[in-house]
Amino acid sequence: MHNQTVIVVGDAFTDFAKQENVATYSDTMTMIKEHKFEGLLTVIPGQGIHREKIDDLVRLIATTRNVVLATSAEKLADVAGKELCHKVKQENALVGKPERLSDNVFHLDLLVDDRCEIMSDHITGLHLQGMLVIEAARQSLLAVTETYYCDSDTKYYFVINRMDTHFHKFCFPVGADIRYTIRNLEIKSNGKINGEATVEFFQGDQEPLSVCELSYSALQAEYLSTKEREIAQQTVSNLLANYSEPEEELPLTA
Repeated sequence: MHNQTVIVVGDAFTDFAKQENVATYSDTMTMIKEHKFEGLLTVIPGQGIHREKIDDLVRLIATTRNVVLATSAEKLADVAGKELCHKVKQENALVGKPERLSDNVFHLDLLVDDRCEIMSDHITGLHLQGMLVIEAARQSLLAVTETYYCDSDTKYYFVINRMDTHFHKFCFPVGADIRYTIRNLEIKSNGKINGEATVEFFQGDQEPLSVCELSYSALQAEYLSTKEREIAQQTVSNLLANYSEPEEELPLTA
């Protein structure tokens, strides 16, 4: 009799689940319910399992002998709220709540829900889409800034001035750590925040698999909404100024 360890991924990642010691959520639930394992079974949650399924898995493990969860249930539930990530639907939040490691360095977990907007169309190969990594980097910026630097009584709009992403390796649907480092930060007297940050993604390696360099501003919503409306009207005026009316009425077509 020997102990077993399995990494559990969402059912969308059936191809990745063909790797040794990996199983889909549905197969794992069946394995535990029917006790299709030997010795002690250690379960490591990966990506693509939404909140309700995680809760079901945690409850099943808690009531089954010889099965343990490698990660605390509290950590799995520690997803940044949709408000922090500037999303309407909670399933589109991709990162955990930020944890401050030092003055300018923060840690977040990548926590992908299989119902999120980016996974709703297709999955190519075994890895997570690059756009998912980019969106997680953007959400890391929002979550850290909203949590630690914004006035909680004021609504902010964020403007990304530059975003450069370098992909060194694939990001697979297993646990991933995000390191958010502030390189420069300026908070002005009118509440405007200007910053530059580096967002790095890691999966069990000392070298980052992706690095995103960000330059951004955060402005009070009231100011930016007025400015945006002015720019929008100017864009419409510019378009109409270049529009030429036809010299004669065009015939109707059937």
